[in-house]
Amino acid sequence: MANLVTKTKTKVFLVIFLVSLVVSILSAVFFKLNLGVEYMDATVISVQLDHEDTMNNIENKVSNYMTISKIEKEGTSNFYLYFQNISNEDASKIVDSIKTDISGVISTGVFEYHAARERALVQRAEIIALFGIFAFSIYVFANFKNKKFLISQVISIWFSELLVILVNLVLLIGFGSILGKMGLVMDNNFWSIFFLSIGIIMLYRIYEILKVRMILKTLETESIEDAYNKMIEIYWPEFVFISCFLALMAFLPLTVLGISILKSSIIVIYAILVGFTSVLYLKPFLQKELLVISNSKLLKKINILNKKW
Repeated sequence: MANLVTKTKTKVFLVIFLVSLVVSILSAVFFKLNLGVEYMDATVISVQLDHEDTMNNIENKVSNYMTISKIEKEGTSNFYLYFQNISNEDASKIVDSIKTDISGVISTGVFEYHAARERALVQRAEIIALFGIFAFSIYVFANFKNKKFLISQVISIWFSELLVILVNLVLLIGFGSILGKMGLVMDNNFWSIFFLSIGIIMLYRIYEILKVRMILKTLETESIEDAYNKMIEIYWPEFVFISCFLALMAFLPLTVLGISILKSSIIVIYAILVGFTSVLYLKPFLQKELLVISNSKLLKKINILNKKW
């Protein structure tokens, strides 16, 4: 573990990040997100039985030939099965299969369900993203105030942090789309866990800046790169501990809440891995490249960028 970060390992992980980023973008474009009925329209098949039955039993039988997005129960023998992206022909085949596989079917019906548009996920995400970027930007600029860095250098730190967050988010969305392709329905439970994963990503970013600030206060550093290198060298055991602690506190409790939540909680582990490796490999690389740009001749000519922040 002492050689956790080397040039060879950095190159390997940067290649992994690049490949994962491409795969994530392609999966998000082609697989899209398997949104639940809370956010997307659906076809509903109602089933009335002449006896009592459980939702798990009905869901298990119907899932053998079509994925159910959601199932609801009314009384003891009335069930509503939600399906997404199916044709009228598919709905007719499902009804026929239900009548064949499930005994005691009194009646069935098919109707369209339209999601409440005021619960649009995109609008929520935009609000959270704008507020998050604003709050995080204040945090970054406040932490590097009066640290003898140029404004251009602090801007490079800020921009590199936003790039890391953006890459992490794309990786999470891509991983989520792959899970959706594998049959995971993205309902309210999934998005709650997804936003928890974003919080984990932000925790790594905040904790990293906090440790860099401590390095700047306690040790002599020659540059921003030197400060980040010393931060990794000194505090990597803490990041390992945080990763293990997050896995225990965030992931394990979710595993006892049902199969669908257990499947969704996989993205928490993925977020921990992405956040941890970003601290060690992705952020130092982006920071180095952006510092080169901030020290370019073109930006040197802009006086305000060459003042102390």
